[in-house]
Amino acid sequence: MAMTTTSIPVQNVSEQIAAQLRLELMTGGFQPGESLREEALAERFGVSRHPIRKVLQQLVQDGFLVAKRNCGVRVAEPPGKHVCELLSPMRAQMETYALRLAFERLQAENFRGFDPILARLRFACEQGEAAAVWDRDFEFHKYLLEAAQLQDVIPIWLSITSRLRDFHATAIGRLDDLMSAHFVHLALVETFRSGDLETACTALAEHVVNGQFNADAQRRFKQCH
Repeated sequence: MAMTTTSIPVQNVSEQIAAQLRLELMTGGFQPGESLREEALAERFGVSRHPIRKVLQQLVQDGFLVAKRNCGVRVAEPPGKHVCELLSPMRAQMETYALRLAFERLQAENFRGFDPILARLRFACEQGEAAAVWDRDFEFHKYLLEAAQLQDVIPIWLSITSRLRDFHATAIGRLDDLMSAHFVHLALVETFRSGDLETACTALAEHVVNGQFNADAQRRFKQCH
């Protein structure tokens, strides 16, 4: 796989490299079973092997990569159908729990914290960049856990989300118009703003499992466009 040379600032170097590789892993930038070599990644990002080693260890913990003795690290194989059926409801439960914890404060702020994320999502959709759309989608949902101050839960959520990457990438790939991804998330926030916590949680859960809420929102999008 061809790689371009990318310069990364010294500050927070590990976090920046991890974010970039995580995005590529979640959007098909690497193939299942593909080997990731420290030397090649260090050359690509213009850093020593030490921060790369830390990043790879973190991505193994998050479930994106698997490590075997004397074999290095490889991209994790996609989960089977039954794994997705188990993990999607788990992810929905974690996010609705976060929404319940943060709802009162977010409601007082009129959910404005989502506005810049939605703006970035819209831009990615307008540019037709599926990988960037996934990145903004990921940012949207992670914000819920951050707003609920569930920093200790985020690594678990990351592990679950990483195992569902193919499920969500397929859902994005099936969209006739990427702008519908922005419309669906905008509709979700409008549901939050309605002030009805139970309705908001139901909408969020259906959204996470790509259920009826998404189908209804995408139908409205087509009618408007």
